[in-house]
Formats: sequence, structure tokens, C-alpha cells
Amino acid sequence: MRMAILGAILLGLVFGATQLFAASVETASICTAVVDRACEGAGDSFPSDVGKIYAHTTILDLEGAVTHRWIYKGQVMAEINLNVGGTPWRTWSSKTIDPLWSGDWKVEIVNNADDSVMDILEFVITE
Repeated sequence: MRMAILGAILLGLVFGATQLFAASVETASICTAVVDRACEGAGDSFPSDVGKIYAHTTILDLEGAVTHRWIYKGQVMAEINLNVGGTPWRTWSSKTIDPLWSGDWKVEIVNNADDSVMDILEFVITE
């Protein structure tokens, strides 16, 4: 009986390991600068003359890559592939914002292995 229970536990650990260490986003922010791999000037609203903004993420338990998909008013404006080289792994992308692009934006953080959206950052460019 003990061997059966031990076997069931071991099988659960082996086949459930992917659930124990599922890829995730630990932190995600939109900011105006990245200094020493850290986000600075984080927020969810920026003026139309902001120039360049950054999507900064910390990824856990992922081998491979993620994509930052920048979306403005439902249209994909950029897709930036970012390699992930360890855990935790800090990475970021940037987008130059035209002053005419005011309104709602979002950045989807996509796991390239299965095209799943791991997180969504929403922000506004004000006029």
C-alpha cells in the first residue's frame, strides 16, 4: 500500500511539474525610462509629447522567448520578440509615440511557445 501511494505521489510530481513551474510574469510596467535594468517613471497615463515609452517585464520559469505586442485602438503597431535567458529574467521593449497617437494603448506579453497572452498592460496617451 505504501509503495502505491509513493508511486502515485512521484507520478503526480513528474507529470505535474509543468504546473508547479508554469511560466509567468512577475512584474510588468509601462515607464518613461529603463535605468540599470529597472523601470523608471512608471504610470498608466502619459502626455502625447512623451516621446519614447517602455514596456518592462520580469519573466519567471520560461525557456525561449516572449513578444511584446503594442496595440493602439485595436491595431497592432509593433511586435517585438525578446529572448528569455533565465529565471527571473528582466526584459523590455520600447515604442516611439507620435504626438497624434493619443488614446488607449495596451501591450500584450505573449509566450512565444504557445502564443498565450501572459499579461496585458493598459495605458493612455493624453492629448
